[in-house]
Amino acid sequence: MNRLYILAFFILLIQNVKANDNLAVVPGPTVKGAASEKELSTLIFEAIKNNQFESLQNYIPAENELEYLRATSTEKNKPLFENLQPDKLNVYTRRNFDLVIQKGIENNINWSSTQLIDYQTRQCSIEKIGCKVFITIQDAVGKSVSLSYDIININDKWFLFQGMRTES
Repeated sequence: MNRLYILAFFILLIQNVKANDNLAVVPGPTVKGAASEKELSTLIFEAIKNNQFESLQNYIPAENELEYLRATSTEKNKPLFENLQPDKLNVYTRRNFDLVIQKGIENNINWSSTQLIDYQTRQCSIEKIGCKVFITIQDAVGKSVSLSYDIININDKWFLFQGMRTES
């Protein structure tokens, strides 16, 4: 009798495994944010070089990240995040990205042949919620452009935060 129960158990187990094999695999959550300031700067440089703003979508704060900032920021910084909407943040960041690309074209920068040649982060103080990063990009014929942009640390991940501009 015990053998019959064991046999029935294994048959049910095998049927259950086969049924689970037919289930679609649901991907896990998308990784948001960069692990370091340097990683984020490299990703931003590659997006500019290839004119692919879409590749930055996981590095621009979305509603979840903004909610985290609203919940954890100091009273002094809360007003900055209260009315900030992710779609507007994305639009402004896109506009700034396009302006950087256009400014480089006006200065005869061949974006596709550029290299990242310098990177600096202005140290963040405890009172500040973000940092300003400066990079210098140079193309194959030696023309260079300096850029700056604002980044912010949200729950130990780094995000692009609005400002992106060419520097004189």
